[in-house]
Formats: sequence, C-alpha cells, structure tokens
Amino acid sequence: VRLAKHGSYAEAKPYLEKAVARATQNHTRALDAAPEYYLALVEKALASFANTATEAEGNLKRAEDLFWRCTWRSTHKKESYVEIARIAALRGDWEEALARINDALALGQDEAKLWTLKGIFTRKIRDVSRRDAEAQSVGVVRQGSKDSSRSCKSCQKL
Repeated sequence: VRLAKHGSYAEAKPYLEKAVARATQNHTRALDAAPEYYLALVEKALASFANTATEAEGNLKRAEDLFWRCTWRSTHKKESYVEIARIAALRGDWEEALARINDALALGQDEAKLWTLKGIFTRKIRDVSRRDAEAQSVGVVRQGSKDSSRSCKSCQKL
C-alpha cells in the first residue's frame, strides 16, 4: 500500500495481488475489502501509463471488476461506487456514471464531492442529449448514447 501511495504502481501490484490471494484463500470474497480496493486503484492508475489502448482498457476492466467486488463489503463500498463512476466517465458512459454516483449518495449524502460529480454527470448527459437532438434535426444520427469523444477530466481531480 505504501508503494501505491508513493506512485510506484508497477512495484506495488505484485504485493497487492499476493495480499488479495491471501485474503481470499479460504473465502470467495475476502472479509476485508482493503487489498482488493488498493489493487483496483493500482490497476486504474496503471491504465493511465499503459502503452496501448488495449492494455489501458484491460487495466480499467480489471479495476472495475475489483471495485465491484469491493461493493459487497461496507468498508470501501462508497469509495468503490465513486471509482466505478469515474471509470464510466473515462469511457464516456455518463448514465452509468450518474447511476453509480447515486448509489454512493444513497450510502451517505454528506460529501460535497459526490454532489459535484452528480452535477457534472447530469450536465454531460444533458449536453449529449442536446447534441443528439441537434444532429437528428440536420439528419445525422449518432451511434449509441455514449460520448466517447471526451472523457471527464474534472471528475478525475475530485
């Protein structure tokens, strides 16, 4: 954990993988979510340093899976929902991001950061809907509802 907090993600990953293996040795789900949570944070951080888009997407997928596993325990549940929302925002899936922030808000509404992210995601959904309506009015149809052209840089800072 200390290595991860100091930014040595590649060095921290094998230690955290061992910690997760040890914690899940006798159980399907670990009793403590901390090793999985920190491993997920490392996977998410490694995605930003990946050499290829495929490698980055793989790291984000592993991080998202680990964050979902952390939502089963109360110790890191709210933080995991916030991180899942950030990953969805990186992918441009604003509806998913908003749904996960709402899950986090349901666990505790005392954080201004969550309300700020909810405002950002709501505004992005509104902007995407407005652009889709404008594109439809001129005869251009967008594929899907995801805005993959821009990811949310401001939600990474919160």
